[in-house]
Amino acid sequence: MKKLLVLFFIVFSMQVFFAHAPSDIVIKYDSASNSLHVVITHSIKNTPEKDPTKHYVKSVELKINGKLFKTNTFMSQPTLDEQVTDFNMLPLSDNKNNKITIKATCSIIGEKTKNFTIKGMMKK
Repeated sequence: MKKLLVLFFIVFSMQVFFAHAPSDIVIKYDSASNSLHVVITHSIKNTPEKDPTKHYVKSVELKINGKLFKTNTFMSQPTLDEQVTDFNMLPLSDNKNNKITIKATCSIIGEKTKNFTIKGMMKK
């Protein structure tokens, strides 16, 4: 029983050792559709477990001006390199700088956060 516990601990430790946070977040705002297109770089090519159903970006959270707008969750990653998601119908403030925060979280360990600003448009 003791050997089984030690083996389990070693296997679990190896998985956590090779896990990592997403390395980059690229955000594109489309003012015509009032939407964000988000690409999260999270390469698992060089990990022992190259399985995007076990090691992937599990969630992408969007905050606008400090308030949670939406969290997109996933059960896998479509490629060994990245996760892609979109956020539509953003509730932006008119004529104000809107602080956007995107946080991507790995299914095993780690997260990456990126901030940027979108200038609100005066409605006519």
